[in-house]
Amino acid sequence: MKTSWLVLLALSLPSWAQAPTGSISLEQYLNQVKAGSPQAQGLVETVRSRELAMGKADNITVTEIYGDAGVGDDQSEKLVPFMGRRTEGHGWKLGLRKKFVTGTQANLFYDSRWANITGAQGIPQPNYFENKATLELVQPLWRNGFGSETRAEIDLQLATSKIELLESKYDLKNLLLGAENTYWSLVAYNEMIKLQQENVERSRKMRDLMKNKAGLRLVDDVDFLQVQASLEMRELELQSSLDERANLIREFNTLRGVNSETVEALSDSPEKQLSVKFKGGPRISREDFDILRQKAEAARAAARGGRSHIRPQLDLVGNFSANGMDPQYGRAQSEVEKNEHENWMVGVRFSAALDFGLIWDMMNSFKAQERAAKQMGAAADFNLERTYSGLNSKHSEAQRRFEMSANLEKLQTQLVKRERQRLINGRTTTFQALTLEQNLAAAQIKKVESQLALVKIHNALKAFEEAP
Repeated sequence: MKTSWLVLLALSLPSWAQAPTGSISLEQYLNQVKAGSPQAQGLVETVRSRELAMGKADNITVTEIYGDAGVGDDQSEKLVPFMGRRTEGHGWKLGLRKKFVTGTQANLFYDSRWANITGAQGIPQPNYFENKATLELVQPLWRNGFGSETRAEIDLQLATSKIELLESKYDLKNLLLGAENTYWSLVAYNEMIKLQQENVERSRKMRDLMKNKAGLRLVDDVDFLQVQASLEMRELELQSSLDERANLIREFNTLRGVNSETVEALSDSPEKQLSVKFKGGPRISREDFDILRQKAEAARAAARGGRSHIRPQLDLVGNFSANGMDPQYGRAQSEVEKNEHENWMVGVRFSAALDFGLIWDMMNSFKAQERAAKQMGAAADFNLERTYSGLNSKHSEAQRRFEMSANLEKLQTQLVKRERQRLINGRTTTFQALTLEQNLAAAQIKKVESQLALVKIHNALKAFEEAP
């Protein structure tokens, strides 16, 4: 009864309790790369910083607060007596200014100054406060007309910020996809080495069999030498794969920031990776193509801004002030509030370059730049479609090659089993048996290589998904 209870307890253990210890999944490895690779950590922080900087274009139209304050004492010698011997004063200024997407520039400020003039002749109030509340407005009508250059500047800054963010996302995605390819390459070489070790063991057994037969003079020495050469060939193939796996292990550990020549067992299989479904719809993009589009948009914005900037300047300007002046600060402030001494002005401001040939050439240059930017965007869309459809075709071709190599391996395995038995029964030649053994070894390696190629194309298609 006690034994039955222990058996039931063992069967009820969760599957992870029975899993081999020390193994690492693809997800765990990618997390290690993110946490242990200085390059990955730097890219993660770069993505975060550039995401936070996406609002940088808003700085162009952000409302600013500004001000100044100071004191002064002027005791310099004056040429005429009525200017006084000494002028003392202090003052401050506080205001708000903003640039709108319509190109309008607004400046609202309050200015307060105090002055005390000693020794002045003919000045009724040598000691006074002067307060002023002012609104200044400028509306461009031609250059930057109604905000054309301002909006182009905003679009240019936004496109530049998007390019920087997309570049960092693409670099991080490529780093992680490269790490994923390294993981699957190591999985493939582990499988390949296991197959080659089995091939070496089979060749060694055949060598021992032929050695005994040669000792009994049942076969020629040539048959034994053929088997020995085959064994050494399989051992050379195994050693080459072991050396290549050692390089992959170093790369595997370097990517996750580990200084070691060994690695844990890998728990994921390529079949699991190939079962992942793409999240993209019929219209999928990739950061490098998005970068091309944003560069085209930046070029268009720069051209629009340039065309507006070389136009003649014609601005509508306006200024309104409420003023107050009195020896007492409160009375000067009251005059401002009551608007007893207003001051206003409305006018236009004009300027234009006189080198009409240069202006004409620059205008045509910006038009050509806009046309080129349009073609850049169209080229990005075309190349995206061609690249994605090409990868889908390559994926289908790689899938067919993998299926063909898997079928070939099954066929070669059956042939080798039968041919070994025929060799033992003396119904075939050693050369024929070795040829089939070599064909099987080649088919096994080809299957693993085809599977790895399929996984890498699969990862190339995953690059069209959202960056991690």
